[in-house]
Amino acid sequence: MSALREVPSLTASPFPLQFIENGHLQKLYQTLWGWDICESCQREQSCAGEACPWPRSNLTSFFDHYKNITSSYVPELIPATQSALRSHEDLFDIIKLLKAMPTVMRSDLMNYYFSARTDNMKPPSLADQDWAFNLAVKIMTSISCSGEMQPYDLLEFGTQPSRWHNDSSLAEFILGAFPESGPGNLVIMGDFRTAKGLKPSITAKQLTKAGLRLKATDDLRNHLKLDVTTGVVEIYHYTGVLKENLKASQVSRRAESNYSENIPKQVALEALHSIQVVLFPFGSDSHQRLRDLVLRGGFDPECLNYDYAAYGPEILHYRHFGPRIEELSSEVEEPSPRGFLEMWFQRRSGERYVIMATFIGIVIAIVIGLLSLVVAIFQAWVAYQAWKHPAIGIDGS
Repeated sequence: MSALREVPSLTASPFPLQFIENGHLQKLYQTLWGWDICESCQREQSCAGEACPWPRSNLTSFFDHYKNITSSYVPELIPATQSALRSHEDLFDIIKLLKAMPTVMRSDLMNYYFSARTDNMKPPSLADQDWAFNLAVKIMTSISCSGEMQPYDLLEFGTQPSRWHNDSSLAEFILGAFPESGPGNLVIMGDFRTAKGLKPSITAKQLTKAGLRLKATDDLRNHLKLDVTTGVVEIYHYTGVLKENLKASQVSRRAESNYSENIPKQVALEALHSIQVVLFPFGSDSHQRLRDLVLRGGFDPECLNYDYAAYGPEILHYRHFGPRIEELSSEVEEPSPRGFLEMWFQRRSGERYVIMATFIGIVIAIVIGLLSLVVAIFQAWVAYQAWKHPAIGIDGS
């Protein structure tokens, strides 16, 4: 582990990560996956090397995401106290530390990192230290993370974050975020699903027909998560990030290097497979639905580059997201009641729709009956008026 970077102490800025240059994005790319970018690309010139990965990187949406969450970082500006993140380089250093020491407890990592910085100022507050590490974990693993004493992270990330406790390591935290459901109870071969009790298709088209809405999420932990009350299914859409992790795993395996995975390979495979093979099969109506989500739903355009076959096997055992796929399958077969009227009916879809059709028919019959009664009353009134006030003839008789 190289010595931590020493950054000259400058006047604290309320938004130290607000300004982002292309060089920062390249360093982020190198830090996350260990790629070597050629000097020409670093000087923003035409790429001079065929092996340089920078031109083929399709991470524009992810980089925009990085800009959004880092530019809003605000340190606790306490007099004579340094900020936890003084620059983007500090954030990269924390990511490198996490990758180098994934089995060390969080509290020890934070103490090691901030005690090694020498800028003649007091260490950052514990809350600021927590926020810096949470931000690094968010960028590195695509998991919204929170320290033990940070309830406000819920507001910052817009979702309920996962707790990374001080007495646990990053490896333990990731293991808890993606628990295994069993030895691959759900097996998917191409677009053919085989599982006990798994009957209907769960393509995006089928989910939409069942009244579900697909929503983009940047938290991989929430991938395929269904909110039964609102009928929203969250989809992790930064497929470029998944592919970079899988590419790095392939390269490290061929080179027999000790690559520290940001995202577990099995998790990345299941997420990518579920998007490109299960939910949005190429050339289908669901594929067109994916195009609409990219155009109007904020999905990463990289989702439209179908290349799962380059990374994973045709037969995939779902060890992490299998239960969620089965839940979606059950929801397609027997949609949960939503709305005021549907809550009146039974949960079983077939019976519910029969009762709903009968109920609607009765309502229509009542309305038609009332209209007929009104017409009959009006006709009787007209007849009565004609009898009571007979018309006078032309001759006055």
